[in-house]
Amino acid sequence: MIKLEGGNLERGLGREGRDSREDPEGHVLSEEEIERIIERYSKRFKELEKHTSKVQDALEELERDETSENLDKPKIVDSKQNLEHALEHYPELRLLRRFDGQLQEVGSYFEGDMEREMPSLVREVEQKEKRRIYEQVHGGPPEVEIESMDDVDRLLEKYPQEREEENFPDRYRHVEIYLEIRKDETRSQRELAEIHDVSQGRISKIQAGIEPTLVAHLRSHEEDRTIDKWCHAELNEELLERTARTTRTSECFSIEDSREHTDYAIDPIRRIESSEVGDAFKELNLESCSIEDLGSIVKKMCHELVETDARIVYLDLSELDTERVGRLTDILQENREEIEESAREQLGLKRTDRSVRIGIVDERVYTWNPDMTPNDMLNAWSDQYFYFNRSDHARLVIEVREKLQLEGSDYDRMQHLNELIRQVVSSDSTNQIRPRIKKSESARMMGDVLHLSCDMLGVSPRSLEDEIEKVTGKNGHGGILNPRLLRGDELEILRARLGAAVNSDCWLGEDGRLQYQESSLDRIGIVEHQFQQLGDISFELVQNDANESLRAWLPRPMGNAFIYWGFTFGDKPMQNERLSELIREGSLESGIAYLEDLISEEGSFEPYAGFRWSRTIVLVAGSNDTKYRLEPKFNQDEIEFLKGMEDVRRDTDRGHIFIPISKIAQLESDIAEKISSVVERNRSKLIDDEAALAQRVGIGMHIYPEYITIYEETGRISLKWVAKAKGKDDAIRWGLLAPPNDPRKCKKVQKWLAERPDEVERIRAQLQKEGLM
Repeated sequence: MIKLEGGNLERGLGREGRDSREDPEGHVLSEEEIERIIERYSKRFKELEKHTSKVQDALEELERDETSENLDKPKIVDSKQNLEHALEHYPELRLLRRFDGQLQEVGSYFEGDMEREMPSLVREVEQKEKRRIYEQVHGGPPEVEIESMDDVDRLLEKYPQEREEENFPDRYRHVEIYLEIRKDETRSQRELAEIHDVSQGRISKIQAGIEPTLVAHLRSHEEDRTIDKWCHAELNEELLERTARTTRTSECFSIEDSREHTDYAIDPIRRIESSEVGDAFKELNLESCSIEDLGSIVKKMCHELVETDARIVYLDLSELDTERVGRLTDILQENREEIEESAREQLGLKRTDRSVRIGIVDERVYTWNPDMTPNDMLNAWSDQYFYFNRSDHARLVIEVREKLQLEGSDYDRMQHLNELIRQVVSSDSTNQIRPRIKKSESARMMGDVLHLSCDMLGVSPRSLEDEIEKVTGKNGHGGILNPRLLRGDELEILRARLGAAVNSDCWLGEDGRLQYQESSLDRIGIVEHQFQQLGDISFELVQNDANESLRAWLPRPMGNAFIYWGFTFGDKPMQNERLSELIREGSLESGIAYLEDLISEEGSFEPYAGFRWSRTIVLVAGSNDTKYRLEPKFNQDEIEFLKGMEDVRRDTDRGHIFIPISKIAQLESDIAEKISSVVERNRSKLIDDEAALAQRVGIGMHIYPEYITIYEETGRISLKWVAKAKGKDDAIRWGLLAPPNDPRKCKKVQKWLAERPDEVERIRAQLQKEGLM
């Protein structure tokens, strides 16, 4: 590269090395004249530099022309056998509609007509193999510097076809914006969007490092050119052997390996051979059959599932005449949900979300009986999206497609699979399985589609964990990297622990937003570790200016899972809902786990008071209630009475009044009795259910209302309920069974237990006799 050296500049101004500002005739140059001269010569040198770059490009183009005959013939994919071998690395190509036709074209090419133009499939795979080998040798793709608009303009000179693309001026402007603001950390996204007249979404993508389309295209062109040049100079048989073409394949997952590591027994999709089921469809009177009749046949198909340990079976109807199959298809598709409900009732299954699903595609009737247990993260994320490496995704899809054992082209079989997905999973076309080829395209599956795929293959979803890159909502933003699909007792206990945090120090939005707030760094570390058992989840802590606590937002798939599990979202005190049924009716182990983390999050232990925690409910919503329309539990006279009570604590700065329930009980008046009656009728449902968990393992509980709080600014009135272990024996029992999952609180409990060894041993013996220890 030509640089503007100081000596050259001096020669342009006058004598070499001259330090005077005078011209040869003695004229003194002004600052403006000097700047104009510098600018003129800078432009000349830039033009020379640009010309030199063009000459270099022309020489490279000439070099490529001289070797065009060799480059037009494949050096790697030079036989049909090598093509098949190479395609193992790029299974996503097999999902394309045009693949079957491309493969036929390849056959004649390799059978002796290699003098003609290289087929598109061979050319594409050849280029992909060149890139793969280059990256294996060099540890990555070629370095292409695109740090300024000069770099962009230089590459556009090489690849002018980009200027012919639609909306080129807009694309070029987006690059200018990208280069200008990608490192600007001084302004907010809103400010940058206003300055550059673009959406905040575009600013967000830029700050996330997502390159504009034009930059990505130019980078790809330049990388391909560099790779082609390197392959022409360096690629030989020895290098091909050394790069071991099967390396990438060996790193990809194997369905057979996945099946070996399954954590529950399941058979792949099975064809029904039972003549009884086939005869039932043949003998069915299509003019007068009822929903129950069809449900009965589906019930027979479900019995086949039980006998084979499969979760999806199909019956071939090709022996029936075309008209009958068509009529049957219409009936099943028009009444699918009713037939599924009838089959579910006849099977005596619990009413879950379509736990029996039927579909009819191309003369086949399918029945799918998915395991809908909530103790499976795949079900908790059934409407979320799982992202895969493109090749791993394609291998999974191809394996599923092969399990259908259908005649016809690959594309026809893919259409069959997508129609089945449409009927038994989702009619949303975005949930269809589609090929993903470009780097910018995401290879993903909806949770329920992944569930169906695993059941067709006979593998546990958990066995595919290593291949799943992330799980997100439909927009693909954020999410959880490397999610773990826990199942069974492991998930039930973890959910109980996290549930104690969600019910205490979390705010859960109806859209899945989940915020955790806590002041203790030790406790934050424990909860963060618990969440990380479900994937790579890190807390980005932000100081809460309102108090001394720290808060962190969790990925939305996590919040959506808790909504699926029946946890209350929105304003919990306003709604006063019960503890999730999954924890109320869960195992003893999960109930004890909830108690351990409940005291860690919301409760306390003191030697004089034992274990206690509190919950608050709202009795009067006040002016801020625009959503729940809560009916006030106190009338205006009762509210004024409470506000006028003497000898109660008042926080005048914040406008809060704290009224102990014990003071109200001491008053002898009709209005005081009415207020006490309202309090007794409005118990905290959550605290009652939590106390029941303790009572379930023999811990006596005392539950009482502690005080009413009036928020004068908004008019909101809340009631605080407290639960505590009744006596010393109950506290010892709690300390032995469910010590707090918090180092500081647990240490305090252990010290208290150590001070009364005889009583502890007596309670321990009782617990052992009851089978609880």
